Amino acid sequence: MARELLGVGDRLVGVMTPAGDHYRAGARGVMSIGVNQLPGPMGFYLVANVIFESDAPDVIIPLHAALEIFVSNPR
Repeated sequence: MARELLGVGDRLVGVMTPAGDHYRAGARGVMSIGVNQLPGPMGFYLVANVIFESDAPDVIIPLHAALEIFVSNPR
């Protein structure tokens, strides 16, 4: 799937970080993974926001650097 088709508010099934860590919604305490945007030096960047069921802090993964992105309903 082309990263350009993702937008703020989309939900992801899974994402793999540049370090090779894999997060999948519904597994290993991950409640959901959503797409948001954060400001950066060259404008806004899309990021995957990994939210856990526990009180663990969210993990933010820049989508332009993600090794893999998994979606359930590609457009």
